[in-house]
Amino acid sequence: MLDAQLRGGAHDAHAQVTRHGLRLDQAAAIYHALTSGRTVEVITGPAGTGKTRALAAAAQAWAQTHGPGRVVGTATSQNATNELLTAGVQVAANTTRLLGRIAHGQIGPGSLIVVDEGSMVPITHLATLTDYAARNSTFCTVSRLTDCRASQRS
Repeated sequence: MLDAQLRGGAHDAHAQVTRHGLRLDQAAAIYHALTSGRTVEVITGPAGTGKTRALAAAAQAWAQTHGPGRVVGTATSQNATNELLTAGVQVAANTTRLLGRIAHGQIGPGSLIVVDEGSMVPITHLATLTDYAARNSTFCTVSRLTDCRASQRS
């Protein structure tokens, strides 16, 4: 009986949509990532499940609360970075460029750094981003969105 209720609840989370167009499971994941207080949150899902779209919604929510210019998106490839821009992340740079911006003090404390296709980002880049986030207040968060299928190929 419990299994049936849980399966039904999970199905409902996929079927219902918020006023911002997110499914309930996407909205819950983003809410958790933005309010957990941790330096890094990881959101995983199969290809095509709307991780980048959810990421854009998180970026918009953060910008509305903390002001424009407080969100930067990144991915390893320029194509993936362009997808972030298309999805609605207002500022995005590939990871190499973002690390350069960090080195030059262009990403301020309290920023949200969202990393799409996180499984493709070199561990040294993730370590640098995480270290930066940890040193620049609890409000600076790195959200790493990962494609499960990409992780399984490694």
